[in-house]
Amino acid sequence: MPKRITVSMVAERAGVSRGVVYAVLNPEKKTNIGVGEEKREAVRRVLDELGYIPDMSARALASGRTSRIGILMSVYKPVGMRIGATIQEALTNRSYAVLLEYHQSSPERERERLKLFFAHGIDALVISRTSPEYNCDLLDRFLEAGIRVISLGDDDVTRPEMDSVAFDSVSEMLEIVRHAEAYGYRRMAYLGLADQLDYGVEIRGQRFREAVARYEDLMYCGSERIASFDELLRYAERLRRPDAPELVACFNDELADSLVKALRIKGIRVPDDIGVTGIDGVPDPMFAMPLTTMRLPIREMAEAVCEVLTKPEIGQHIVLQPKWISGATTRNSCR
Repeated sequence: MPKRITVSMVAERAGVSRGVVYAVLNPEKKTNIGVGEEKREAVRRVLDELGYIPDMSARALASGRTSRIGILMSVYKPVGMRIGATIQEALTNRSYAVLLEYHQSSPERERERLKLFFAHGIDALVISRTSPEYNCDLLDRFLEAGIRVISLGDDDVTRPEMDSVAFDSVSEMLEIVRHAEAYGYRRMAYLGLADQLDYGVEIRGQRFREAVARYEDLMYCGSERIASFDELLRYAERLRRPDAPELVACFNDELADSLVKALRIKGIRVPDDIGVTGIDGVPDPMFAMPLTTMRLPIREMAEAVCEVLTKPEIGQHIVLQPKWISGATTRNSCR
């Protein structure tokens, strides 16, 4: 039977103290910042030579750390994939076992995935919910079983007995409207997606309307939700009207790019005739032109999830600020 690898064994072979070995094995701890890179590399080299595998059973929630994490994201599209994969990578780098699934904005599929996670005996759940109205009974079962739940949604989605890590949906829309107003846009509309049940679509539309209402000289031209490219072409045609919005804020970058392409087909120039903004900030070489958008701090979200999991306190709420990215789809000079 293979001999168990111990901290003392690694320390002796690497020529360092046991404390240095603990520091390398627990990189999330803030108490190990004084350990030099040379010693860390010596420990890592010995760990590789010995074929060390972390003992996941020792990482229990009782000690403030988990071993098996379930991640349930909304849609299997660029930004959803990026967020899910980035959180998965951050957790895996800390020796957590991760199950990553997508519910495609379907409450039924969300329920199926939650049941699967529960059956797998996960210790914590990271979830981007379809809506605060669905599957509350299953989340109650998770909480009653002592399974930690971290919501990735807006503050309206979270519950006191959960933790949350969220992008600031208020700030992202305030920034879009603030820059648009400075660039001379006065009539503004919101465009969302109709082919999916996504609480985020509704929240962003509400936040945009509220942001426009803060300015006396701005006009909110309403919101629409598009289900197909044919519908988008018809929407683009309506933007020829004299009273049409001067700027359309889209739910995400993918929709913004599709609108730009529809406007081109209709002979409407972006940004000369109309401005378009998105939200996500995930670069895509297939986009028609560089988008003006709000870049979501995805890496920071992943790190924040890890930080929440290392703390025993329940009810942590971390709000992350998006960043304005000035692209080619808006006028970028003040008037």
